[in-house]
Amino acid sequence: RATRGGPLMKTTNGYFGNVWVSTDSRQDIVIGAGMNGGRSESGGFRVSFDQNIEWKPSSSVSVSLSPSFSRDITIAQWVRAKNDPTATNTYGSRYIFARLEQQEFSSSIRVDWTFSPKLSLQAYIQPLISVGTYTNFKELKQPGTYTFNNYGVDNGSTIQQADHDYQVVFDPANPADSTQIQAGDYIIDGDGAGPGVPFRVGNPNFNSKFLQFNAVLRWEYMPGSTMYFVWTRSGSNFNNAGNYNFGRDIGELISTPDHNDVFLIKIAYWWNPQ
Repeated sequence: RATRGGPLMKTTNGYFGNVWVSTDSRQDIVIGAGMNGGRSESGGFRVSFDQNIEWKPSSSVSVSLSPSFSRDITIAQWVRAKNDPTATNTYGSRYIFARLEQQEFSSSIRVDWTFSPKLSLQAYIQPLISVGTYTNFKELKQPGTYTFNNYGVDNGSTIQQADHDYQVVFDPANPADSTQIQAGDYIIDGDGAGPGVPFRVGNPNFNSKFLQFNAVLRWEYMPGSTMYFVWTRSGSNFNNAGNYNFGRDIGELISTPDHNDVFLIKIAYWWNPQ
């Protein structure tokens, strides 16, 4: 799976553990916190912190907040494959990986309010911020191993990041077959002075922000017959790829004009012919 259908690639051993503690769930205020983490022998690691606070001011109302933060470093994260007949060690394609540093924040804010046995409200908000930065680009060196040719270091290879948009011809034998380069793209030559042709890799950095809101009002207007009023709002923002700033990212997520609202009404009628 690591090469997405290409040759086999070895993975390294890893170790993982987690712990969670919580106060008495029967109390009006319940607090829980946990941490989990792991490390691979290749040098990658993951650490995550999770919290949960639940407040029950009465038997009919419950409010909970569950934030989570994680940091993950992957030494060899898949980027793409590039056909190259000169890459004979890997059967005519270059399998490109990079070091990925990913930071992620998510949370769930939920309210459950029962006004009466026939009328209740459920609402929750879920923000998600996931930011990834790719560095140390490389290609699989030999099938069945966890070894790489690091671009700009091994095998005479070179890597350069474009600082502006321009047009380039990588293959002199096909001058009409030009490639559009955008600022931030990487131009890579996998074997330097060798026969391989340079190629482009788009900047895979990301900053994905999503916000989901749902509210459901349930009304049993007759015994066995129920009406639901539903409001769903979803929004997203992708500014500042590869750059994590919690305050800025939360602000952009809340203020983004890119959102969708959906309103639904569902009616269920219990029909008893007797």
